[in-house]
Amino acid sequence: MSFVNKVRATLRVGGTTMSYLTYKAMTRPQEARAFFRDVADAVTEFPTRSRKQLRTPTLPSVSLDRICPDISSVQLTIRPHIPRAHELTEAEYLSMAALIAYYRPRAIFEIGTNRGRTTRLMAEGAPASAKVYTLDLPPERMNESGCFPEANGALIGEAFRDAPCHTKITQLYGDSRTFDFRPFAGTMDFIFIDGDHSYEGVKSDTAHAFEIISRGG
Repeated sequence: MSFVNKVRATLRVGGTTMSYLTYKAMTRPQEARAFFRDVADAVTEFPTRSRKQLRTPTLPSVSLDRICPDISSVQLTIRPHIPRAHELTEAEYLSMAALIAYYRPRAIFEIGTNRGRTTRLMAEGAPASAKVYTLDLPPERMNESGCFPEANGALIGEAFRDAPCHTKITQLYGDSRTFDFRPFAGTMDFIFIDGDHSYEGVKSDTAHAFEIISRGG
């Protein structure tokens, strides 16, 4: 149907509807008043109702210097970061680098490797003796999962494979919901969760993080 014909059809439907409403208003005024009152109420409530339905719950946020008072004195030397899909933003990337430089963790656990750019960032910023463990789905599971359009098992860890810091990194494979975290219990100084972003996934990963975090981590 051409655009002109669509307009004509819309006008015909609109005209028929208005004719019907006019007829109802003349023959059954009480029903007509009730109908228009309902329409008016719906129009009035729509903006408020829509805002409530579309409002996305957010977590509270704080500035880094509120939880790390001297973090502004940290000196950073990092590679340029142009974020890709499903990666940290520039602000998040800088914040992560600052946190690693500030806390100097010697044992790091990451849930969700993806390309490994954040893994590499943490490994490069951590002390020379630090160990970084990063967990992601096995490559074949990544390809099958379709968890996001760019999911590709061959790309897991590509950012650090040939980097000097790769000797600090141990790549682990498995589903974080069923992975056995017991060997790492109470040993991790720093944990970064960026895997399954569903509510249940984040809840499960957070529970595991509390199991493996070290005292003071």
